Amino acid sequence: KLSAGYGGGSWIPVWYVPDFDDVNEIISQLEFPTLSKNGLFMNGGGGKGPIGKGLFIGGMGAGCGITRKKDVTLSDSTRVTRKMKYDIGYGGVTLTKRIPFSRKLVSLVELMLGWGRAKLEILQKDGNYDWNIEDDLDSPDHNYYVKMEKKFIALHPKVGLMYRITSWLGVRATAGYIYTYSFKPDWTANEDFDVVDSKNTKFSGYTFTIGPWFGF
Repeated sequence: KLSAGYGGGSWIPVWYVPDFDDVNEIISQLEFPTLSKNGLFMNGGGGKGPIGKGLFIGGMGAGCGITRKKDVTLSDSTRVTRKMKYDIGYGGVTLTKRIPFSRKLVSLVELMLGWGRAKLEILQKDGNYDWNIEDDLDSPDHNYYVKMEKKFIALHPKVGLMYRITSWLGVRATAGYIYTYSFKPDWTANEDFDVVDSKNTKFSGYTFTIGPWFGF
C-alpha cells in the first residue's frame, strides 16, 4: 500500500500574479517605475500534519515588500525626497488531500482559507525631521506622508506534486489561484480614514511555487 506521507513543513517561495493596475496608477504619478504585470516574488512558509485517509491540515503564509526612493525637483524648484513602500501578504489554514502515484511521487489538492492585506506608504520630505513636531506641522505642503491599506479574505485552491528525494527531504511544486473579497470597498488611510475615490481593488491572481519540503 502506497503512503500519502506524514506531513512536514518548509520555506515556500511564491510567484504571485495579481492585477497591479490600481496601485500602478498611484506609483506612476509619483514618477516611480511601476510594478511588473508579470508578477512578484514572495517569501513564505508552512507546514501540515495528517488527520487520516490522505488528508492533512496545517497553515501557510507568504508576503513581500517593495521599497523605492528618489530625489525629485518640484515645479517651484524645491528639491524633495520621495519614498514609496508597497507590502502585500496573505496566510491561512490549509486542508490538503494527497494521492500517491508511487513510493516517491505524490499528487496533492489543497485549499487555503485565510486573510491578507495590501499596504502602500508614500512619504515626501524637503529636509530632515525636526524634534520640535510643531515645526514640521507648520512646514509648507512639500512634506507629506500617508499609509493606505486594504484587507481581504483569501480563498486559495491549488494542485501540485511532491517528489521524495530522501526519507526527510523532497521537492514540492504547486499552481493555484487566489480569490479575494473585501467587505469594505475603499482603501483606508492611516488606519482611520476612507480614501476618497479609491478603487475597489481586487488582489486575486495566479500563484506558482516550487521549493524544498522537509518531511513527506
